[in-house]
Amino acid sequence: MVTGRTWVGEAPKGAKFDRLMEFTGPDGKTCVKARTVWAIIDKAAGRPIRVPPEVVAPFLS
Repeated sequence: MVTGRTWVGEAPKGAKFDRLMEFTGPDGKTCVKARTVWAIIDKAAGRPIRVPPEVVAPFLS
């Protein structure tokens, strides 16, 4: 069985934030580590907007 976890490294600044992921195997050793960059885009304006606190809150705790 592989176990995955995800978290935000730091609170977002502006429109983007890094989301970190790690997957470990049954032996507890890390199989994969990854970082993705997320940005919130205002659909109507087509421009980045500041990340709303409610979007990132679940990942900060």
